[in-house]
Amino acid sequence: MKNLPIALGIALVYLGLHFFTHIHPRYESMLSFSEGKYQAADWKISQAYLNDVVAYHKELPAFQKRPIITQLSSLLGGPENQGLAWLILNYLGLLSLSLAILLGKTLRWKEFLLFGLSFPVLFSFFPPIYSYEDLWQWTFLVLCFRFREKPSLSIAFFILACLVRETSLILIPFWILLETKSDSFFQRYLKIPLIAGILGGIAVFLLWSLLSIEGAKEQEGWAYRIQHFSLNFFDANRSKESIHAFFLTGLLPFLLLKKPSKRTWIWVGAFLLNALLIFLFAKARESRLFLLPMVFLWAGILPFRFPKVIKVPRGILGLILLFSGGITWILMSNTFHISIGTPSDSPFEIYAYIYYFTSIVLIGTIIHKQLVKRELN
Repeated sequence: MKNLPIALGIALVYLGLHFFTHIHPRYESMLSFSEGKYQAADWKISQAYLNDVVAYHKELPAFQKRPIITQLSSLLGGPENQGLAWLILNYLGLLSLSLAILLGKTLRWKEFLLFGLSFPVLFSFFPPIYSYEDLWQWTFLVLCFRFREKPSLSIAFFILACLVRETSLILIPFWILLETKSDSFFQRYLKIPLIAGILGGIAVFLLWSLLSIEGAKEQEGWAYRIQHFSLNFFDANRSKESIHAFFLTGLLPFLLLKKPSKRTWIWVGAFLLNALLIFLFAKARESRLFLLPMVFLWAGILPFRFPKVIKVPRGILGLILLFSGGITWILMSNTFHISIGTPSDSPFEIYAYIYYFTSIVLIGTIIHKQLVKRELN
């Protein structure tokens, strides 16, 4: 724990920048929402709007099956301050998740950068990302994978992740496959994901039975869920937004993975399966949903690296940068779309420019590296 003061300092600075971005008067986030009956002064939290967000999650059957954060917010803040309590809980979740990722024998700064700079985390509370209980789900999952050497703790954290959001169960088959392909020590602990999956499923079943959420079960039947596919792709603009949500979440992490291996492709399979389920049964523009398999990377189960672009010869690098700039401009000019608000309401557009430019530069350096290897062989 000797790294705790440094990790805490890094996490608090990140939280401050995160909050500053969301509360800035120039932008329109859940924290600063000021339209219609919701009128928040500059640099003030839109508490009335956040109160209604929590109330909405109490009333809508689709959200009643995930009551933990909603009920805690209501219990801690009451009807008048439940929105503020929800906000505090979420920033405590962001702090806990940051520390869970950072702390280790040495500071795990690569994993933290991959997490902290990801599109759905950096802009958690902007529409249409609309994070609600996701930060706590990811926190418990990262802790679960970080404590694999302590089966009881690992299983307990996974059960908590399932209670916060039942989609955690999607990871079980891939967790099993990743452990099977790892060294012999973890093969001895293959029973951990099996037991965690069974107990997590039982916990979710008991929670839903206790809540008697028949309305949610009826509304979220297949007939209701399958409509999301047509909503995600009902016209050109929504299709663009859905596809960008996918790439803004998964493209760069994929490029940062180390050389292809069976374990790498297991993670790719997890990401693609999760993405398919989102395209079919959820709102793809809520890009945070694509992040679920990223917890394997944040927890350090799969290694990745930041390529050394500086090693590319200067002339080749100049061509790559020029080409990347042109492709990024064409891509953004013709395909980028935001369905809620305008580009000036959020930093999405500038982030997307930087993200795609960086990704295309990496693709260029990877191709150059492969061509050099081929020549040497």
